[in-house]
Parts: sequence; structure tokens; C-alpha cells
Amino acid sequence: SAFAPSSVFEAELYAIVEGCKCGQYVRDILIELGVCVSRAIKIRCDNSAVVGVCKQEHGEKKGRGLISRLRVVQDLVSSGLVDMVKVESELNVADIFTKPLSMERFVRLREWLLEGVGSSLVKETPKLDVRGVESV
Repeated sequence: SAFAPSSVFEAELYAIVEGCKCGQYVRDILIELGVCVSRAIKIRCDNSAVVGVCKQEHGEKKGRGLISRLRVVQDLVSSGLVDMVKVESELNVADIFTKPLSMERFVRLREWLLEGVGSSLVKETPKLDVRGVESV
């Protein structure tokens, strides 16, 4: 169905809901394939109001459709399957895809995305050899 947000809050909440749904879908597939998934899906957002509402720290905004979308995220956060993290606007790597940036900021975010996040994923994921046995 079409969604026309009337505020930045609604747009960001909608994006978080869709991200959570996709994350849950991938998690379910991995579990079905026998992969042990023990970590929460980490969602980073630079909007304090959205993070607070998702963590149930702030009051809810108006609108029945918005509240039903919000409940999806709140349930995932309260169950520990999703971890909402407030990220400072200057460090929000999503801006690389959504906003015009200065060359300096673009390069900094690109490097963080490629090196920082990429290398942390490699360090956190155990290496498997060809036979499927975990290696050091």
C-alpha cells in the first residue's frame, strides 16, 4: 500500500519498520538453514524522538496507522530481537544515500562504511573452512 508521510518522524519510523521486517525475514531464513543467530538486529537512527518512541521512552504520536507500525518495532525491541541505537547526525552513514554531502563528509562516511563496519563484521563472524568446521 502507498504511504505518504506527513513528517520526518513518520518517514523515519516507516523506514525502521520496513528495515525490521526485512531483518526478521533474513533472521528467519538463517535460522531455517540452521545458522545460530544470537545477536539483535542493530538499527541506528539519528532522530532522538524516533529512537525514544521505539524504545518506549517517549509518548506515542498520533495516528492509528502510525501506532500499529510503531507496535511492530516496540515488540521487537522489547523482545531483544532489535536494538535501537541513537547515532549522532554527523556519524549517520545512511546520509550517504539520502542527502547531498560535502566531499569531506562523503569520504569520511564512505571510509567508515567500507572499513569500520566491514571489518567489524569480519571480526564478529567466525570463519568457516571448506568442510564447515569453525576455524580460528
